[in-house]
Amino acid sequence: GVTGVQTCALPIFSSFSKGSVYLDNTNDYIQIGSSIDLNALAVTRNFTICFVAKKLFYGTGGNNTGDSYLLLGAGNGYSSGFRITENNLGTTGTPMNVAQRYNFGFTTTGNSLSITSPSGVTSLPSFVCFSISGSSVDGFIDGQFSTATFLTPYQTGTSVSYIGLGTYGVGYFGGYISSFQIYNRKLTNNEITQNYNVMKTRFGL
Repeated sequence: GVTGVQTCALPIFSSFSKGSVYLDNTNDYIQIGSSIDLNALAVTRNFTICFVAKKLFYGTGGNNTGDSYLLLGAGNGYSSGFRITENNLGTTGTPMNVAQRYNFGFTTTGNSLSITSPSGVTSLPSFVCFSISGSSVDGFIDGQFSTATFLTPYQTGTSVSYIGLGTYGVGYFGGYISSFQIYNRKLTNNEITQNYNVMKTRFGL
């Protein structure tokens, strides 16, 4: 689950995948309070974020029509903090009917890693991990690993972070989030695979 404060129009729980948070694509988001300082974590450049999510609708608002913030980590502008986006583009607010595609990067315009589910179009959520160590980020989605070694240098941001918030040129996330985990170190490929196998059983991936 997510440790934080649910803010604005409260997300509702759904029976999807045995219990999820549903964000409605217009004004729902979750604020992660300053007691969980993702800026301090990102400064170490040694952490992992894993989640199970299913984007249902193209994001509303933003500069790139249809993309959505899954996580805005410590960002208080375009050039600070880090972010995870679901960056498929399409007509805002309409159902998304392509494979899930998530992107991790420091800043909005810097180098990043984008990974697409090998499962293609499916009604099931995706299990995703981004594991950061120094200038390298490893990505994992639905059984497939990818690696990038060209991250833009981290620029210090704020101590408050958000799940699903639409801001800084990116839309709100519309869909389900079934699991969200933050680790204060880089997980090994074996550990990520182990988590994936557990989630496969739990959520029927």
